Amino acid sequence: MIDINGKKHKQTKKLGISLGGGGARGMAHIGLLKVLERENIKVSCVTGTSMGAVIGSAFALGLPIDNIEKSSLSFSKKKLLTLRNINLLHGSIVNPRIIEMALKILIGNKTFDDCKIPFEAVAVDVESGELVTLNEGKLIPALMATTALPSIFPSVLVDGRILVDGGVLENVPVLPLKKYKPDVVLGVSIANFGVRQNFSGILFRKYYGGKFKKLLRPFSFFRRFRDNLHLLTDTFLRSLDIASKDSDEMRVKKAHPDIMIYPDVEYGLFEFDKTEDIVKIGEDSLEKILPSLKQLVTS
Repeated sequence: MIDINGKKHKQTKKLGISLGGGGARGMAHIGLLKVLERENIKVSCVTGTSMGAVIGSAFALGLPIDNIEKSSLSFSKKKLLTLRNINLLHGSIVNPRIIEMALKILIGNKTFDDCKIPFEAVAVDVESGELVTLNEGKLIPALMATTALPSIFPSVLVDGRILVDGGVLENVPVLPLKKYKPDVVLGVSIANFGVRQNFSGILFRKYYGGKFKKLLRPFSFFRRFRDNLHLLTDTFLRSLDIASKDSDEMRVKKAHPDIMIYPDVEYGLFEFDKTEDIVKIGEDSLEKILPSLKQLVTS
């Protein structure tokens, strides 16, 4: 039962949620799901892109949200952009093994059939340019595909198609959710322009890093390598955000979700060390629309 102003109400409507991509910012989805669970609001179907698909798959499998959060906090201690994980000789900036290992810890060898509620991930076929929905077979290859940010991670071969991150075309896959006929659709978009502040900070450190910068250069090769790598990836991802902003908005409007949430996450895509803060932002963003959502699923 759902509490509304001290009175108990039965959930009468099926709720479908669509979770957008956003790298580390996608950890905000955990906060959203924590609030839904706390308020006894049941979810009937899930779609996701990139990190939204990773969190969504674990949730659809029925994993306790506390376990999902613990796994995410464990991953947050790992650094993606380190020399150990550089993969430049093999077609991408970052070696995908760290992602695959984290996924194995989170969901094991599960398949789409193991999900307790319908779940779909989306990716993009880089040859045809088509959006591809992934809803059968093993989960890990599908999740590797939907998280394969072009150039950052290598593309993934699934059923004869070369796939990359679904956020290239549809960062919040609301339309694929409609096939499951939810009565209420909640979309969550994480890839917003709040990241601009983080990007501006990186640029400032690069070009205005202090008067002693030149003196330190001979002794800070690895630090400069790391900073330049961050600048390279963040410039590319920021450009992708800008290029896809209008198309993302048009696709969301076309899909007509009942509620859209835009958590204001002002961290970069690789700032997994900020997971605790990002989860809290996700909680706060759902709290703001909670009264409206409760009315929709009980009316």
